[in-house]
Amino acid sequence: SNLPIPNATVTLNLKDESHRAGTDNIGVAFFSNLKGEKYKIRVDARGYEIWEGEINPKETNSISIRLRKFPEKISNIIQHPCLIEYSTGLENIILKICRAYLEEGKKVILASSPPSTAFYERNLSNVRLINLPSKGELSEDLTTIPLSDIDQFDYIIDSLDENSILIFEPFSKLMLTKGPEDSFKFLEKLLKKSGDKLLMCLNLGSVEEKERKKIESKFKDIFIVDKGKLNRRK
Repeated sequence: SNLPIPNATVTLNLKDESHRAGTDNIGVAFFSNLKGEKYKIRVDARGYEIWEGEINPKETNSISIRLRKFPEKISNIIQHPCLIEYSTGLENIILKICRAYLEEGKKVILASSPPSTAFYERNLSNVRLINLPSKGELSEDLTTIPLSDIDQFDYIIDSLDENSILIFEPFSKLMLTKGPEDSFKFLEKLLKKSGDKLLMCLNLGSVEEKERKKIESKFKDIFIVDKGKLNRRK
């Protein structure tokens, strides 16, 4: 059942207008100076599913928030190494996964590439975010390793401990940057050194079927993002 949520972040957006407020101890967020009639609303709370929709707050300056708790520990759902396949909708799934692991006290390391990196930086805290650009886009605030120099990622792998989870998002971009042969060598190294901690993502629109099957053969668990949900394939 849905529960009232204290300490949730509620964001309202309408064109160039944006408002953000936290909920109080009974799950109510208060807003002022709302001029529009229909806003896009996004609700984030640690340990709960992200909720997005539309709302008309014209008649009230308060919004009561109720969300659904994650059904069970994510470590009981996902086995490592795990592959997540997607065409669209990956970012919100990654947010949910990161927050679920944080709820369990895990150290989450998320390797991403632009433009997704900026999205995760805005919406995640307590996650070590590694920027892996394909064209050398630098970030002052994040550890940055160009995909063309992916061998430098070794020190990230070597820093993992038993309580770490490594989410490697841009494998499809790595294949475009380095080619299949070098990318598969990197994958073998990832699996050998951190397979029991690895969750990797694969854009189905960027790989041939032969390559996809080769990648899939390396993983215990395979999920696919479908209509905003994570469904098990294997």
